Amino acid sequence: MQCLPATSLDTDIAFWVSREEFLRSFDQSDFLCRNVMDVQDAYLRAWFHSAGSNTYFFIPPVQIVSGKTQFLSGRHRTAVLLRHLDEVPVSFETRFGKAVPSHISMRRLDMTKPMTLPDLPYLPDIFGA
Repeated sequence: MQCLPATSLDTDIAFWVSREEFLRSFDQSDFLCRNVMDVQDAYLRAWFHSAGSNTYFFIPPVQIVSGKTQFLSGRHRTAVLLRHLDEVPVSFETRFGKAVPSHISMRRLDMTKPMTLPDLPYLPDIFGA
């Protein structure tokens, strides 16, 4: 599936992080706190936005708190993608002068180029939207 990346806030900066680096450098207790290992291989429509002929995928946002990564949202998205991709997209919140961590090995995600996501089904919308 081809789609364009999108961040929740214009100040967020998106990166590709390898699976190994994610497991090594991201706070796994924060990531695992919501049973994310028991998710279906499927997308939620709320993770995407369409505008004209373009489809956008919202990159999961994270922040650094006391030197550790902390998900703002997107644990479920990340858990699904970790099963299928060697690198997962994450965006770091940089509002209010927050810096992107230098201790995590990652490469900048080009927000102008389509990204390839696994071809997975969508879960039925439980809210009827």
